[in-house]
Amino acid sequence: MISKILSKVRGNRVGYQFGRKILSTPFIVNSAAYNSIYDKKIDKTIRKLSEKYPLGVDIGVTNLCNAECIMCPHSKLKKWEQWI
Repeated sequence: MISKILSKVRGNRVGYQFGRKILSTPFIVNSAAYNSIYDKKIDKTIRKLSEKYPLGVDIGVTNLCNAECIMCPHSKLKKWEQWI
């Protein structure tokens, strides 16, 4: 019942603006309930993103390259002993 009313209010531009004014008052924003709901929303978003994207990227850097790009100084760099 309440969700139907809220969806109608949110679907209306005036209702949306009214809701934003009410929810942005210091009384609401500084409440423990608001902070709890906000934290849960943030955690849910982070979980969704962490399932979709990797948490980190490893990049290996080397100067062992047989390409002869004109902008690359690899021919002037110290050569590492090649492991076979």
